[in-house]
Amino acid sequence: MRHRARAAFVVVFLFGCALGPACADDWEKEWIAPANAKVRLNADYGNVRIDAGDYKLITASVHTVGWRIAPDDVAINANKVESGIEIDVKLLAGRKYWQIGRSITIELTVPRSAALDIHTEHGNILTHGVEGSLRSDTGGGNIEAVGGKGTVQLHSVDGNISADRLDGLVSAETGDGNINLEGRFESLDVVTGDGNLAVTASAGSRLSSPWKLRTGDGGIILRLQDDLGADLHATTGDGRVMVEFPVTASGTKDSRTVRSPKTGGEQELWIHTSDSNINIEKQ
Repeated sequence: MRHRARAAFVVVFLFGCALGPACADDWEKEWIAPANAKVRLNADYGNVRIDAGDYKLITASVHTVGWRIAPDDVAINANKVESGIEIDVKLLAGRKYWQIGRSITIELTVPRSAALDIHTEHGNILTHGVEGSLRSDTGGGNIEAVGGKGTVQLHSVDGNISADRLDGLVSAETGDGNINLEGRFESLDVVTGDGNLAVTASAGSRLSSPWKLRTGDGGIILRLQDDLGADLHATTGDGRVMVEFPVTASGTKDSRTVRSPKTGGEQELWIHTSDSNINIEKQ
């Protein structure tokens, strides 16, 4: 009986260690931010949070639960290169990131103008205050972005994407999830395999190239300014196309297809859903 009690104690202790604060680990590093810094982060696993502000330093921290920060567990390689900072967070092959109680959290602070290239194989990405170019890519997780200027690329294999205060050439894609975007757009390419799209083009938006909004299964809402010119192509496989601007509809009587120039635009605006409604609204 005593041996059984000792064995049970050992099992509970080891399981608790795998889950508890005793198995947590931390890593931190900072660098003087170079002018026009580029920050690249590549993580095998982990949630990522980045705050951009009036910082003269670039700081990075990694917090783990259930793993040690060590070459044979979670390995971190961080270096200052000529163009900026490169950080790799590697989970040793064979480690199961989905085990209960295990996590990796990666946090960075960067100058507002920094150009960000962020990837995690599995986890959420949150960026705030970015005024430089932005690439956020996750193999599975949600993306939230406040800010991004120039070229903005947001991609999730499986997760929702939400972003505002964007400015420039924007692309957003998820295999399965909703996408909500707001900003001043020049180029726009938005696609989800299964989910709803809601896009608000703020004042100053223009079509420097064709815009494309597509979903395999979901509704689309596009909000536009009165003075935005475009050659509209909007189609739905099963639903209705409703436009608040003066247009000439063509196609079936249930308005599944609308094609019409809007205020003399030369570039094309393509909108398609296989199964739901399309609403093009005035702001």
